[in-house]
Parts: sequence; C-alpha cells; structure tokens
Amino acid sequence: MTATLMLTGYQSFAQKKAADPVLFTYGGKPVNKSEFLRMYTKNINNQKPDFSEKALKEYLTLYSRFKMKVSEAESLRMDTLPGIQAELGGYKNNWRKLISPTKK
Repeated sequence: MTATLMLTGYQSFAQKKAADPVLFTYGGKPVNKSEFLRMYTKNINNQKPDFSEKALKEYLTLYSRFKMKVSEAESLRMDTLPGIQAELGGYKNNWRKLISPTKK
C-alpha cells in the first residue's frame, strides 16, 4: 500500500511538472511556463495578448534578461543601497495611492 501511495504521488508530481514545464533557469532558479505566461499577459497593458511565436520569443528574451539582471543585482546587494531603497519606496507609495480608495 505504501508503494502504491508513493507511486501515485510521484505520478501526480510528474503530471504537474509536465503540465508546467521549465522554460529557463537562472542562478539555479527555474522559471515555469505558468509564471512566464502570467507575466506576459500582465505586462501588455490591457491589450489582447499576441501569442505569435515571434512575440513570445521576444518577450522570453526580455524576461530572461530581466530575471538574470535582478538576480545579479541581488547577489551584489544592490537592493540595499540607499538610492535604490528610496526609489523602491517611491514605487511602493505610488502603488498604495493607486490601490487605496480616494478620501473625500
């Protein structure tokens, strides 16, 4: 019975993994198809997604470079620099203004 449960669990894991393949890795971190598509459709500014091979390849190139740059910046601890912290704080404040209800 234990072997059956282990086999069933492995099959389930293998099916999930096959349904959401890894598109690329950076610094040992995988980026799955679902993450890539979520970001692709999120970043098109309410336009209809272009799922052509050319558009997807272009975005995959941009997204993979972005992930590698962020990883490199984190490894260099650039995210702890005062100027970067201030810039991130500004983004957070702008985001809060966008999502919080307007007070009248």
